[in-house]
Amino acid sequence: MISPSWIFVAGAALAGAAGGWTANGWRLNGKIDTIEREAAEALAAERVAALDAYTRKDKELKAAGTRLDETAAQLAAQLEANRKERRNAPPLPTDCKPDAERVRSLERAVGAARAALGQRAR
Repeated sequence: MISPSWIFVAGAALAGAAGGWTANGWRLNGKIDTIEREAAEALAAERVAALDAYTRKDKELKAAGTRLDETAAQLAAQLEANRKERRNAPPLPTDCKPDAERVRSLERAVGAARAALGQRAR
């Protein structure tokens, strides 16, 4: 038969092992929690940076849209002025030779069209 002292020793060893196992689990859980927290903080920093980049690009696009609207309004005004100028221009002479003012008007219109297209004037 097993003596009670050996049962006590075995019970104490088993309790010590269980206690050690539990303490080691707590230690490792603490390390896991630290790793998870660091990963979450890194992910949050990446998302903040991405949101900042998105916000910056959104502002740039809104500014570009505003400039586009302003340019479109200017071009519409220039187009209307050109239409009025053509409507109010004197008729061509019978020999079909354009007068100097009509030639200048056409040159301005061609220059404006090229400028709107981003081409250089010739």
